Amino acid sequence: MRAAAMVICAITRTTGRLAPADWMGANFDFLKEKTLLEITLPGSHNSGNYFGGLYADRICQSDYRYNEYLASPSSLALLSKGEHVFSQAEFDRRMIPWNINHFRPIKAQLLEDGVRKQQHAVCSMAEAAYRSMGNLMNLADLRFQHRGYTTIETVVSSTLQDILQFLDHHPKEIVVLAFNNLHNNVTNKFSEADVDALSAALELELGQKIISAPDLFSKSLEQLLRLGKRVAVFVKGSRPNFRGVISSEMHLTENWGSAMDSGNLTAAKDWLIQDLQTAASAAKGRYYVMQANPNNAESLMYEAMNTGLGPQSNLRFLETFLLELGSLVIRTTRNEPQIRINVIDTDFLSISQPYQTCMLLMGLSSSLPENPDTLSTWLIRLSMVVFTAALLIWACRTYHKPTGYQRHSPRN
Repeated sequence: MRAAAMVICAITRTTGRLAPADWMGANFDFLKEKTLLEITLPGSHNSGNYFGGLYADRICQSDYRYNEYLASPSSLALLSKGEHVFSQAEFDRRMIPWNINHFRPIKAQLLEDGVRKQQHAVCSMAEAAYRSMGNLMNLADLRFQHRGYTTIETVVSSTLQDILQFLDHHPKEIVVLAFNNLHNNVTNKFSEADVDALSAALELELGQKIISAPDLFSKSLEQLLRLGKRVAVFVKGSRPNFRGVISSEMHLTENWGSAMDSGNLTAAKDWLIQDLQTAASAAKGRYYVMQANPNNAESLMYEAMNTGLGPQSNLRFLETFLLELGSLVIRTTRNEPQIRINVIDTDFLSISQPYQTCMLLMGLSSSLPENPDTLSTWLIRLSMVVFTAALLIWACRTYHKPTGYQRHSPRN
């Protein structure tokens, strides 16, 4: 499985320059007097959802979509005609490719894609709920997830260790983390007590390396490094009484509009441009993240599964958008220089190339063809075909339980 991923990554790398593992250190003379509000970081959306990492072995029930699939218009239409819809195992096999966002695991994203901001969708798989401020969340119970599918090998505790090791080996790099998509498998709701337990555990794990909100907005990169401050952490719902973890509601601008999960990529691009022109221009005193990661509408995913028509994975759906993202950002910011982007969060980084785009926005040397040449475009598209085929083969082998069509009645 990992060998297949490495082959696919090798194909995608032929179309662009890899980011140095120490790109902030390599450009330290240019960056050292800037705050993180004046630097544009490459980000990865749903960082833990990489090829070969998500499974249906342990489902995060609060975000699982099988009942939604059974109740979708295309499934109801099949049932009304006495036809079959997919069994749960077959649904999982076809749905997981819609939840893959990256070729490479998180550690490789840091080392090879230049990622310095990670967005994490997580689910607590603990056996009991957290009930008081005195609790510390066990970060080994916190799995990366999307639409119910969770990671097994990679959990938040091991990821933090990888990040700290990366920072030890690269002394002039900074990493930003965001935990804004939070689920709990026991209670089906990530409560205030859960947020407190998560925030406290993150602060304990990162210790003196954590960057507070005042430091984020006021201290230069050089000052942060001198103080040993290396990791900024945003948490949705976190309260101001935490000394290190930063409240997303108070300090983060990370907008999302209905066009972004409509299945209409033209509408999604128009919405992103509008958000750049408004929120990114008015985000003074807040950390602005461009969420360049549209989704297909779930109903359209289910229809594609039921009919076998149209894209059958997130990668195939995003193809055109990913190829054009860099040009969209550069063109929009050139026309409106007041736009300030702190992070470009996106998917399949060797295709969308956020590192190259960020380097251009900061005025550092890099190359990003605004109109990719035909050879590069077709190499990328070839890699997508290979990746999709490998993903389907992997899914078939992984979910070897009896599958296929099975008649169901939607639950009330």
